[in-house]
Parts: sequence; C-alpha cells; structure tokens
Amino acid sequence: MKTLRFILLFILMSGTACAQALDTPKTFAVLKSLAGTWEGPSTVDPPQPGWANGKVVQFILRDASQGQAVTHLISYGGPPEISVAYVDAGKLTLLHYCDAGNRPRLVAAASPDGKTITFDMVELSGPDTMGHLAQIAITTIDADHHVEDLIYMLPGNKPMHAHFDLKRVPEKAKP
Repeated sequence: MKTLRFILLFILMSGTACAQALDTPKTFAVLKSLAGTWEGPSTVDPPQPGWANGKVVQFILRDASQGQAVTHLISYGGPPEISVAYVDAGKLTLLHYCDAGNRPRLVAAASPDGKTITFDMVELSGPDTMGHLAQIAITTIDADHHVEDLIYMLPGNKPMHAHFDLKRVPEKAKP
C-alpha cells in the first residue's frame, strides 16, 4: 500500500513539474512557426451534422499584433471560426470564438518533445446549449505538415473528436 501511495504521489508531482516546466516563449514560437495557409481532410467521431467529416478544410494561422498574438481561423466552407493565442500572465492562452455562441478560454501545455501543444479549457463564457470546445492539440510533424485534434463537448457532456491532417499550402510568388 505504501508503494502505491508513493507511486501516486510521484505521478502527481511529475505532472505538476511538467506543467510548471512549460517554456512559454519557446512554445509560442512553435505556434508562430505555423503561420500560413493549411489544408487537409477531416474526420469526426461520432459524425455530426454540420461538421466537415471527410471534407477538406482550410486553416489560416497568422502572426498578429506585432508578434503578441497568433490568429487561427478554421473554414469549413462558410464563415471561419477564429481563435486567438497570446501570452497572459506567463501562460500560453487561446480564446476561441465559437459558432456555438460561446468563448472557451484554454491554457497550453507542451509535450516533453515540444512537438505537441495541448490547450485545455479553463473557463467558458457564454451559453453552453450547443456544446463547447474542451481541448485542442496541435502536433508539428515538419515545417509543411501538422495535425490538429480537438475535443468538442456536445450537449449532455458527450465528447466528439475531430482530427485534421494538414499540409501547408505554398504561398504564391509575388510579381
């Protein structure tokens, strides 16, 4: 029993140490490196009406406010949804302006290898009648390929997983 308590204490302390060890400037720089236009197929589980299951979606990430923010637009064919990432009190934060009419605020943690940035919801403003974004994970494969996974909590607190496999769209040469 003492061994089990020690293991649980070690796991809890390790998680806390990892959360405190987030190098916010470095993680924000990784997010900024994804600036550009991205396209790729989506999968949604379980499938939902209005979600782009199996369709190609477009993501546009842009450095904004003289490097103080990154805008993240998702377009399923209609008006895009926007999220804004920024550093607030030393934490990499993402505010998502959802089609559902709410604004979840999420805070980032990075994987040990620095390739995945996971934003978890810490606060929700606005109505939750149509559900809300609970988590978004952005994994960098290379300079021209990344994936995004999100967990959306449907009404009744039922999770839906959306996966986007995104390739960078080459910028057109300027004349």
